Amino acid sequence: HRVQLDGSIVADRGLVGSDVQVTATGPDLSQMAAFAGLSGAPAEDYSIDGGLRIAGGGYELRDMAARVGGISARATGIVTSQPGLLGTKLKGSGNGPDLQDLAWLTTLDGAPKGAFEISGALTISDQGYELDTVAARVGGITATFDGVITDAPGLENTEITADISGSELSALEPLFRRPGLPSAPFALAGGLRVSSDGYEVDAVEIEVDGSRATLSGTVAATPNLSGTDLEVTVDVPDLEHMGRLAAGLADLPTLPAEPLVFSTRLAIDERGYLLEGLDGNLGRAVFAIDGRVGTPPSFIGTDLTVEAEGPDASLINPTTGLTMPGAPFRINGRCERLENSIRFHGVESRVGEHRVSLDGSLGELPELIGTDLEVHASGPDTNLYEALAGLPNLPDEPFTLDGRFHGTPERFSTREFRLTFGDSHLEGEFKVDIT
Repeated sequence: HRVQLDGSIVADRGLVGSDVQVTATGPDLSQMAAFAGLSGAPAEDYSIDGGLRIAGGGYELRDMAARVGGISARATGIVTSQPGLLGTKLKGSGNGPDLQDLAWLTTLDGAPKGAFEISGALTISDQGYELDTVAARVGGITATFDGVITDAPGLENTEITADISGSELSALEPLFRRPGLPSAPFALAGGLRVSSDGYEVDAVEIEVDGSRATLSGTVAATPNLSGTDLEVTVDVPDLEHMGRLAAGLADLPTLPAEPLVFSTRLAIDERGYLLEGLDGNLGRAVFAIDGRVGTPPSFIGTDLTVEAEGPDASLINPTTGLTMPGAPFRINGRCERLENSIRFHGVESRVGEHRVSLDGSLGELPELIGTDLEVHASGPDTNLYEALAGLPNLPDEPFTLDGRFHGTPERFSTREFRLTFGDSHLEGEFKVDIT
């Protein structure tokens, strides 16, 4: 190991006032680090070259360059001797063949692999670690950061803006400890503020292989995210493709190969999920939804008002497994999921020439207790209902069905019942004792 000092050294006052040019080299940094009380340093050759001035409150670095193996760094600024290095101000850069070679300097687990570059300015203040245009590249990932990262519990009052992009989202699997991320290009940009209640996101845009989501609002740090309140916009050019990308993260049904665009306010509380002003398009279909979705698995408390229409009902076939015809469709009305029933408020649906309207309550299957439901249905044939309800061998003729259905613990009954199949006609009142 070789150390060379050129300049002036003040022998007293703790070397304060010393101003030297430092040059140091050696074959094994771990030996020098052990002498300084540091453990874990690599057994790599090293070199240091730069100006050093010792002041009363710390050390001034002037274009200080350091190299350890293939890793190089350069810094200019002040490193204080205050507790926690408070008041330190540094501007610098660094690069190397693999970010994981710096694991001995940090507790960060799962850092991405690959050659890296970093540059920017750091100030340690009463607020925390202030980042000024910190830019980094690791492998195929690039990022810039500005703002303050605090050392408070839970990083409270941290406030940063970030712009991150990369060629493969799967490269972040070790960092997030989440397998199944797609090998697709990604980008993330926006602002984040950490508060005692959660995380405030400001126009955070997430893009994966062309599909984008924008979020603004609050993500609550509570069980089930209760208290979250977000404005959400989603733009997916091909829903089927997005489903394939997410296959490693969730068990999804086959999705239609159509573009999906929507925006909504999403609020989460102990009763479920509030959807306010959800408007969008799926392919050429348009939809609008307002209301609440109850908590799974029962979804009790759901209360939704829905309007949807489009030129092709078969759009939902891949996802639902149904066999809907390629005919225009429309559905509108309000639906509630109550404790023991489903309540329909003027729900009307149309598929081609098939029409159904429901108003009232449908009790739980199979007893249907609590049912008080008015039904009107008609169509040119029964093919659609054979497919939807699994009722084979229905007469393949035009039909109408009207009636009011009631269910109690003792009986199931109908009033004002009328059914026609072609020229056949049936009407009246029926009661079935189920006790």
